[in-house]
Amino acid sequence: MISTIIPCYNSEKYIARTIKSIINQTFQRWELIIVNDGSTDNSVKEILKYAERDPRIKLFNIENGGVTRARNFGYSKINDEFKYLHFLDSDDMIEPSFYSKLISFLEVHNDYGAVYSNHKFINEVNQELPTPIWGERLIPTRFWIKKLPEEIITTPFISIALWCKMVESMVIMKKSEFEKSKKWDEAFGYGKIGEGVVLFSELALNSKIGYLSEKLFLYRRHVNQSSQNNLKQFNSFELTSMKILESLKIKSHKKYFQAVICRNEVYFMTCKLKHLLRYKPWLLPFISCRIIINYLRSAYLIFGVNTLK
Repeated sequence: MISTIIPCYNSEKYIARTIKSIINQTFQRWELIIVNDGSTDNSVKEILKYAERDPRIKLFNIENGGVTRARNFGYSKINDEFKYLHFLDSDDMIEPSFYSKLISFLEVHNDYGAVYSNHKFINEVNQELPTPIWGERLIPTRFWIKKLPEEIITTPFISIALWCKMVESMVIMKKSEFEKSKKWDEAFGYGKIGEGVVLFSELALNSKIGYLSEKLFLYRRHVNQSSQNNLKQFNSFELTSMKILESLKIKSHKKYFQAVICRNEVYFMTCKLKHLLRYKPWLLPFISCRIIINYLRSAYLIFGVNTLK
């Protein structure tokens, strides 16, 4: 029913716990494809402890080429008869009911192509961490931006494109929808993040994306993960925006999305004004000018017609 693909690079510290979280699922119709992406530690030894006991777990070894390349390779090895896909990172974990609840959602809601759950952060020894408010589902209005409440089960395209908390490992998607996409963009190599934003935005243009507010995904935080680097996140937002803009074929859609990017920058700069007033007041004239300029650049949201849902 579901094929899970895990790219693994030097994850001997976490991979066993990740595999166990799949074995412990209440939903048992799964296969696990683990792609060893040229690990130089004992990751393979840890994986084989489980692969030798459970025929549903398959290990493939490739030369190191990055997570997106490993995911695409793993996809080429799945059982074609399986209906759903899950791309899980080698350091994260899922609650025992993760598969059963997300797959049940997709079975009931036929017009949804993917679904993801809420999450909680854990540290290196599986202790729960305080979960900050981040990646809220933002929707541009005519004059400003609003946040979608948690009980809304549909996450629209624009919220995904603005980096809502839809992380790759949280998502289960229909294989049929993934096959329509451009797959994982291998331009997101070393030092770049945001490949999920591009892929999931593409999926959202073709089908609905569901959201479950229950915290079923365990998102590990540690110093070695790429998403911890704020500079990479900033640079990747520009890259993902460019990729998404290229995928939009209708001129009015492109104008709308460009206006949304400007409004999004205004929103976050405005959120930082209180901090600047207290710690960096000399930056206020510069930031204020940027706010005014970008708000004027977002004028299409006021006078244009939004046909991009």
